[in-house]
Amino acid sequence: MGCHDSRQISNADRLNKMVTPSGAPLGLVLVSASYERVLGALQLATAALASGRPVTLLFSHGAVVRLRSGRTDELGEETAEWLRPRIQEALQAGTVPTISELLDGVLKLGGQVLVCPAAMALHNIARSELVAGVEEVCSLGEFLRKGSSEHATLLWV
Repeated sequence: MGCHDSRQISNADRLNKMVTPSGAPLGLVLVSASYERVLGALQLATAALASGRPVTLLFSHGAVVRLRSGRTDELGEETAEWLRPRIQEALQAGTVPTISELLDGVLKLGGQVLVCPAAMALHNIARSELVAGVEEVCSLGEFLRKGSSEHATLLWV
């Protein structure tokens, strides 16, 4: 089986099947702005949504900077220095999607994107600076309270 064989299951699909029962909601808390980590979380969210699972993402801590308009696709200092050139090459070759492409896909598939107000304050981000599609400002405590009854699985990414 080759890398692009449609019968091959991606790592995101494998993880999704291991941690979430079929059809059960999935909640992801993103805490890092590292390009690689946000990309992986959005790939997992996309796979879950494509499988019919509802997904809610909460951008908290450092991850909130990825929701600032104009900053979404920057590699940034949050991404490990040794990894930046590899990601840049993959982006230029078209072998890796941009974060904004995946975020748009998550929203089009019905995913919900929330942002933590404490993280917004820490990073001095106003609501007007957020990318389109952020549904609401929601504290981590609120997200976890909702998650205890609404989400079969909560993952910290």
